[in-house]
Order: sequence, then structure tokens, then C-alpha cells
Amino acid sequence: MRFPLGPGDEGPVISEVQKRLGVFPSSGVFDGRLLARVRGWQLGAGEPVDGLIYQSTLEGLGVDPS
Repeated sequence: MRFPLGPGDEGPVISEVQKRLGVFPSSGVFDGRLLARVRGWQLGAGEPVDGLIYQSTLEGLGVDPS
């Protein structure tokens, strides 16, 4: 898997991140709603706030990238 993941990316990992961040329905497509939620999570986690998903984002959310 390549990082970072961002708008337009899709798949089961995106779907799981959507679920963890309360984005429903979890379509599996990285959209504007997910971008906003990731930014909010990053702010609270003390991560750089860019809205993109990195390995550290997945680790922080407890999402297995495999």
C-alpha cells in the first residue's frame, strides 16, 4: 500500500477508516467528508493537519492496512 491515501482513493482500508471516524455510509471512497474527519482526528492527535491518511493514521485508529 502506498501512502499517503487521499481524495479519490478507495478500498477496504478507506471503508474501515470511515467507520472508525463515524463517516456513514462507509462507501470505501475517500471523499470530502472523510477528509474533514481525518483533519479533525489529526488535530486531536497532535499530527500535522493535512487530511491525508498515513501509516501513523492507520496505527492511531487501529486499522490494519493488510
